[in-house]
Amino acid sequence: MLLDDIGAKVVADTSATAVGTDVFLSLLPDLPDVAIGIVESSGLPPVRTMGNPGPPDVEVASFQITVRGAVDDYASARTTANEIYRVFASAGEETINTVRYLNFEALTSPFSAGYDANERPLIICNYTCHKDPTP
Repeated sequence: MLLDDIGAKVVADTSATAVGTDVFLSLLPDLPDVAIGIVESSGLPPVRTMGNPGPPDVEVASFQITVRGAVDDYASARTTANEIYRVFASAGEETINTVRYLNFEALTSPFSAGYDANERPLIICNYTCHKDPTP
């Protein structure tokens, strides 16, 4: 599943600790203060090659990563978002949890989404990836 794979990559390639500890899939819970939320977003049409009328050859999936920092600590949230951005912006073809990913692309640079109701900074970045179709 896309979220499991992206969560595994964030934990493996960044300073994040673990899914369920500081990385959360499909939500960003109220606690802990410092957290990373990964949600699926609208992808793009699948890719078919050579006029293939059957199942698509490549799936184009999208996801959004939100980094939330502690109150009055925008700089740390921004540093974490930039770290994740560099991981995905430089990623090539790889297999994660048995799924082959052809590439990852950042659709935006990380940007501020302001602050949540508890005055914690939010930094967001949107990504897309080309991968083998989901069975």
